[in-house]
Amino acid sequence: MQEIKKIYIIFLFLNLLISSTFGFIDCGILKCEGVERQVCENMGGRFFPYDPSVGACCSFCLSKEGLQLNAYTLEWIAKTTFEQ
Repeated sequence: MQEIKKIYIIFLFLNLLISSTFGFIDCGILKCEGVERQVCENMGGRFFPYDPSVGACCSFCLSKEGLQLNAYTLEWIAKTTFEQ
C-alpha cells in the first residue's frame, strides 16, 4: 500500500511538472515582446505582455472592440499583413 501511494504521488508530481512546462511552451514564452506589440498598437488596441489568467508570459491584445486576441492570433495577423 505504501509503495502504491509513493508511485501515485510521483505520478501526480510528474503530471503537474509536464502540464505546467507544456503550458508555458504552448503559451509562447518567447512571445512577450515582438511584432505582436506593433500589430496590436497599429490596430488601436492595448498590448499586455503578460496574461494573469494563464500565469505565464503569454502576450495578448485588447482591441478597441473589446476582443482579447492572444499571441498566436497576433502572430497570424502579423504574418498575413507583412507577407502581402
